[in-house]
Amino acid sequence: TIRCPMSGEPLRLKQLYPVHFTPAHDDDDDGAASAGGARSVDGMACTERYICPLSKKALTNATHCVVLRPSGQVVTRECVEKIIKKDMLDPFCTPPAKLREQDLIPIRTEGTGYAARGTVEVKK
Repeated sequence: TIRCPMSGEPLRLKQLYPVHFTPAHDDDDDGAASAGGARSVDGMACTERYICPLSKKALTNATHCVVLRPSGQVVTRECVEKIIKKDMLDPFCTPPAKLREQDLIPIRTEGTGYAARGTVEVKK
């Protein structure tokens, strides 16, 4: 039995929703990527990156993201606050679906992995 990581209760298939991440593509190279498949997004070389389909900003582990339940698209929380919450419509559905507050599912973010401190010194 698969359990919810938050509540510990068993999960049912009807409680799960598909999630669609938008892959980052560099359209400037006419589809010709390097041999390793690395592409450049936001000036950084990468092998696999995803972007917000509205703002075209790269999604990282430090980006706050939201899943739109009707379409399953992942967008940044900034786009939800500035664009989507004005009309409460899912722009990725045809025709645009009316959204409720519970249709905006936040994705929990983890740390960036950066753990530097200014007071650490190494002495010989």
